[in-house]
Amino acid sequence: MLMGRLKEHDFFKRPIPRSASRLDFGSSYLDRQMEEFSHLSTEDLLATLTEFAAYAITRSITDSVKMLSEISVIMASGRGTRNHYLMSRLREYVPRGLRLTTSDEFGVPAQFREAIKFATLAYATVNQLANNIPAASGATRFGIPGKLVQLPRHAKGVTEYAAYGVEPTWPDGGSAKGQACGSKTTTVRRGNRQAKDTASLTISRPDGIYVLEKALA
Repeated sequence: MLMGRLKEHDFFKRPIPRSASRLDFGSSYLDRQMEEFSHLSTEDLLATLTEFAAYAITRSITDSVKMLSEISVIMASGRGTRNHYLMSRLREYVPRGLRLTTSDEFGVPAQFREAIKFATLAYATVNQLANNIPAASGATRFGIPGKLVQLPRHAKGVTEYAAYGVEPTWPDGGSAKGQACGSKTTTVRRGNRQAKDTASLTISRPDGIYVLEKALA
């Protein structure tokens, strides 16, 4: 039985806290299960996998949260909240006394979960604040995982500065084709008390990233 096979995965035998990766339930694992249970219809496979998702989520909650008896509401977020069948199965699995809702109820749109999460991580990194939770990840201490990479302030290998609508001149005669984004900002140059508007253009080419700036009249 597919559901029984999924429940026996070694992931559930690991000590708390535990975290799944794509190596646990990724495409290769799923392909093996679908090949072995190929006699099942597509509808049965989807229903079983959705049922397992609800089981895995609620089991991880009950295994990990020691103070579950003191909690009355569980918030769900992410695109999975749009799957009405999944949400209905989650409500069947959550312990009695717990109310399952979405983060929308508290003013946080469920579909913005990833954006909010990474914005929070970025804010913590820039401000040198710990952005990990050892109790959830199993880390031995608080830290600032990740790396902040800054673009160069000046263009690399460019003979002329360029503003919007101006084609830059490249030493190798190449074009500025590639992913590009621009912005118009007001800055105060060092040694100059007068604020000036500048146009900047960031262009990504196979041979490097170029940042072009030019003062605007």
